[in-house]
Amino acid sequence: TISSSGVLGGVYGGYNYQINQFVIGIDGDYSWADLKGSGTDLSPTGNGTYSQINDKVSWIATVTGRLGYAMNNWLLFVKGGGAWAGFSSTAGGYFATGVLANTSTSASDRSGWTIGTGVEWGFVPHWSAKLEYDYVKFSTANYNITETSVATGAATTYGRSATSNLSMVKLGVAYRF
Repeated sequence: TISSSGVLGGVYGGYNYQINQFVIGIDGDYSWADLKGSGTDLSPTGNGTYSQINDKVSWIATVTGRLGYAMNNWLLFVKGGGAWAGFSSTAGGYFATGVLANTSTSASDRSGWTIGTGVEWGFVPHWSAKLEYDYVKFSTANYNITETSVATGAATTYGRSATSNLSMVKLGVAYRF
């Protein structure tokens, strides 16, 4: 298990329609991300070898439907829809002595779903600020890793799979037409 953390920033847009106090809409966002994590994976053979793994998420995008309840200048909302992200990884395989045996790299784009909730406040005409929490669950990804031997330079490609999820807190400012 690798726990990643970091910052993201991006753009979002959408369309809302209000019927009395109820608001329905659609939102889309794209964020550049710098989410990083690392971990150690011990060899199952018990011979003392291990891998040091560094994971990174470089971008995240979502498209969601939104349902809200408006009270004066406040909107409480829930949302749900699709999510996509770009993942990459580098790793080093080490002998029990600590000597580097091989390196590996991988990259994959993953898709999944998201659900979230938040509050939006219209602080002046046409401008609002929002705070939201989103949970994102990605489908199991099957991807290739290219491993290169330090001693021989030989490259081997093999398959792996991974599951991932994210918890994100977002703060945003919007101009409403």
